[in-house]
Amino acid sequence: MRAVNGGDPLAGPREGALRITLAGWTVVLEVEDAALAGPLQRVFGAFLAPEAVEADARLVMRAPSVPSAPPTVQELPRLEPGDAGTLRVEGAGYSAVLSQDRSHADVIGSGRYPVENVIKVMLASALAKRGGLLIHGVGLVHEGRAALFVGHSGAGKSTLGELWRDAGGTVLADELVAVWPVEGGGW
Repeated sequence: MRAVNGGDPLAGPREGALRITLAGWTVVLEVEDAALAGPLQRVFGAFLAPEAVEADARLVMRAPSVPSAPPTVQELPRLEPGDAGTLRVEGAGYSAVLSQDRSHADVIGSGRYPVENVIKVMLASALAKRGGLLIHGVGLVHEGRAALFVGHSGAGKSTLGELWRDAGGTVLADELVAVWPVEGGGW
C-alpha cells in the first residue's frame, strides 16, 4: 500500500492502494499516513482483493492539519445530511464527507478507527441498495444453512461463535454480519 500526497479524492485509485472486498462490495483505501498501511493490511488481510477487481467505492484518508492524540474512548459516529445529498460522518477525532451515492469518502483523521467506521457506513449504504442490512450479531453455518444470532453487547454472541468454532463449526462473521437477498428468494 502506498501513501498518498493529497489531491482530488474523486480521482481514480492510486497505484498500490489497498483494495478489499466485503460482502461482494469492493472499496479502495488510500491513506496519507504510510505508517497506517501495515495495521490496515492486518485488519483487512482476510478481505484483500486483487487489483484486477473493479472497485465499487473509494475512501481517501488524510491526516488532520493539527495533530491530536487519538481518543481514549470510541463513540458512535454522528451522521448529518450535507449539501446536495452528501453525508457528513463525525466521530471522536475524525470527520468524513461521503458522496451522494456513498461511493466516495474523504476522511480527515488518524489511526485505523476512522477508516473502519466510515467503511461500515459505506458498506451499510451499499447493502441497503441491494435490499440488505449490516447487523450486529454472529453468523454461523448449521447443517449447510446460515444461522444469525443477534443481541445487545454482552449478550454472548461472540461467546457462542467461539464455542461453535471450538466444536468444529464454521463461523461466517462475528460482530457485524452482512445479509442481502439473492436470486431465488434466499439470503
